[in-house]
Amino acid sequence: MTVTVDGVMQLERRYWRNDEQAAKQGSGYKAVDTATSSWCVFDQQQQQQQHMASKNSLPSAAGPAATRSPRPGKILSISLALPEPTLEEIQYKKGVRQNNAAATRGCPHGYDKKGYAFFSDDEDEFGLGPVLQALMFHETGYSWITPKPWEVATGAAAVAGIGFSAGVGVGCGLGGGRCVREESGLPGDAQKHLKWLRAAKDSGSCMAEE
Repeated sequence: MTVTVDGVMQLERRYWRNDEQAAKQGSGYKAVDTATSSWCVFDQQQQQQQHMASKNSLPSAAGPAATRSPRPGKILSISLALPEPTLEEIQYKKGVRQNNAAATRGCPHGYDKKGYAFFSDDEDEFGLGPVLQALMFHETGYSWITPKPWEVATGAAAVAGIGFSAGVGVGCGLGGGRCVREESGLPGDAQKHLKWLRAAKDSGSCMAEE
């Protein structure tokens, strides 16, 4: 999928691909149903604009130009529709699409579990997610936690409160995860990395004092 805004940005995301199904279906294979997918552009919420305008209207030493209200932004919303099950999936797979959610992982991270990321670019190939979560928490006091692909596929993410819908309403995001401000809310691996970071920092401080 490619999204282009002339003169501003170009975003490219690659869908996860079922190579076995793609070989069987040839040119008929598709990860999404483009005919029933949709998109729209709308203005930012009015209250957000008013909030930003009030912030920028505060006195500033930079002069009148700095107090000018920001230009209203636009939000692009894209809804991707999944294809209907194929005849083979209906007959032999109980109507379950053999897509990213049903695939068994063969990579080291999450080995033998079901579920890959919808976009292959989102796969944590080297298992750096917990390290980045710990680093962010160490530097800022909070970290954004997203569910693992196999947690999304099995519904475990929703139970843990980090599913795509569970992120809404916690005041820290619009879905796809949640913002953690308490150390106990970090995943186990991230907590371990955080302890190592703190230990390394304390060790460095001691050496500097010596």
